[in-house]
Amino acid sequence: MTTILVGVDPAAPAREAIAFARALADAEGADLQQVSARRGESAAQLLHERAEESDAHLVVLGSSHTGRFGRVVPGATGERLLHGAPCAVAVVPRAHSGGAIAGIGVAYDASPEAQAALEHAVTLARRLHAPLELIGVVSPDPYEADESTHGVQVHLERALRALPFDVDGSIVRLHGEPAEALAARSASLDLLVTGSRGYGPLRSVIVGGVSGRLIRTAHCPVIVVPRTVGAPTP
Repeated sequence: MTTILVGVDPAAPAREAIAFARALADAEGADLQQVSARRGESAAQLLHERAEESDAHLVVLGSSHTGRFGRVVPGATGERLLHGAPCAVAVVPRAHSGGAIAGIGVAYDASPEAQAALEHAVTLARRLHAPLELIGVVSPDPYEADESTHGVQVHLERALRALPFDVDGSIVRLHGEPAEALAARSASLDLLVTGSRGYGPLRSVIVGGVSGRLIRTAHCPVIVVPRTVGAPTP
């Protein structure tokens, strides 16, 4: 059985994060564990240690109470955990409705990090019986637009053809700066999955430029997947 951890602050419980974690745990048949730090303990360090001890495949965090309503702002614990987490990390906005996950998107550019994110997203789409959008972003540079458009389309079509027969997949091609374009698209999704940065320790979340900005501006929960991890196992 897989394990999902959700960080809980007893003084200000992130109900949206708990509800999201419970929905995923129910769909995956995973063991859901709530983790709270005692006074004087580092919540980020505790979550990191528990994730390693339990071989968790996902840690779920709520957003900071100081963030703009409806936006993902990880806060101090999230900031520290997101850099070097031993498994995928989900950050849930305070305004998240907590309804069914009926639409999943994955940022895809054919890199190893994007492939790990795609594998994770495919598994979730199958377990949740949700359609999956493969999202590519075309460079805003007018001198690279034609080549970028062709490359993005080729990568997306190839990934779409490789999807399992029971996954309802589609292609979405966006234009512009990646973090901004993906954040705008997230308004029409219930979950967005993205890869971690392409360097740093293997099997660790290293939040880079796009993923770092995305988790702060997305309208829906965002899962950041470490490279080499990919899909959660049964």
